[in-house]
Amino acid sequence: PATGSRAVRPPEPGRPAPARPPANPLERYRQAGLTLGHPLDQDGEPAPEPVAVPPALQPLHVAWFGKTGSGKSTSLLTGLLGNHAATDGADILITPKGDATAEAYLRTHYAEYGSLDDVYYFDCAATLPALSFFDIRDQLAAGIDRSTAVADVSDHYIEILEGVMGPEQFHQAVRSPDIIRQLVKALFDPVHGDDAFTHRALQQAAARFHETGEPPPVVDDELQSMLYNVAANSQQTFDELLQGVHNRIEKIPLDQRLGQLFNHVPDEEDPHFDLRAVIDEDAVVILDTGDLRAASQQALARTVLSKLWTALQRRAQTTDPADRPVVNLYLEEAAQLVSSGIIDDFLAQVRSFGCGVTLATQFPGQLRVRDEAAYVELLNNVSTIITGSVPVDDALAKRLAT
Repeated sequence: PATGSRAVRPPEPGRPAPARPPANPLERYRQAGLTLGHPLDQDGEPAPEPVAVPPALQPLHVAWFGKTGSGKSTSLLTGLLGNHAATDGADILITPKGDATAEAYLRTHYAEYGSLDDVYYFDCAATLPALSFFDIRDQLAAGIDRSTAVADVSDHYIEILEGVMGPEQFHQAVRSPDIIRQLVKALFDPVHGDDAFTHRALQQAAARFHETGEPPPVVDDELQSMLYNVAANSQQTFDELLQGVHNRIEKIPLDQRLGQLFNHVPDEEDPHFDLRAVIDEDAVVILDTGDLRAASQQALARTVLSKLWTALQRRAQTTDPADRPVVNLYLEEAAQLVSSGIIDDFLAQVRSFGCGVTLATQFPGQLRVRDEAAYVELLNNVSTIITGSVPVDDALAKRLAT
């Protein structure tokens, strides 16, 4: 894992960035905010000034719908380019498309601003952000309650595993998710556990529990009772339960990149990509997952969302709302991520943290197929909708007519 490159390569040799014109035509975009486009008058002529979502309204979220080839990716990148100057916080783009979308943004950013010094770019097939997943040290230091911090990590871990395996297969072993949660909480025990540990440590704890029938020691009486109830099953049932745990958590190290990411627990001098520091920077963060297989794309995106969630919580605990620059999260092909409850949480709650979410997908029904709750959140908690023709979504039509 790496902390990210702030010196990403410029355009190809022989293709220098164009000189900045004396009167910058994008100045009006930068002053406006998240640019949506130019309205057409009755003669079909575009108005000189663009329509844009100003920074104050961006935490109310944006949804961008359009069929393949409709230009939504280009429009999204144009909006991000102008919004980078209009807001003081980070703009974070997660793109799984693998069609040079990230490179297109880098070229445009370089041509507009003259450098890439304020861009963190991760080609995730080659370089991963140095995140530390099973790690609540920063949350505790920010004053977040230990039980809240542990619950967030354990719930997000379950959602990541569900995405890697697929919801149907993951939930075939009904009790395994609960046992995994219990083991994660046991390893975070304030007396017998640690504030940070590797995924390898979780696997070893599960293996010891399976081999000896003795769960990890904990001071929480209720958690201890639940773990001993698992061990009190018949040997055959106990073996089946623990085998279900192994079958799920081993999916992380089976993917070399995920294994590397989840086993990274930095000391003070180790590289660490701290989203808490980054979200207050006037920077663009691009995570390009296009060259990863679908399950790895989803797991990595959900890991980043989990760490962004805790970074926003940490900021909320330690700063005044007036001192928080707006953070924007842009999710291309968002329907790939919505089977995760993290998306529901973001749409419902992060506006209070000074964060806006922009979702781009072909049509809202893609979300409904994967997660009804996310679809409902989208229709009720997204205040700006940019859409092309969506002929088969009655709920969207009702939303737009209200």
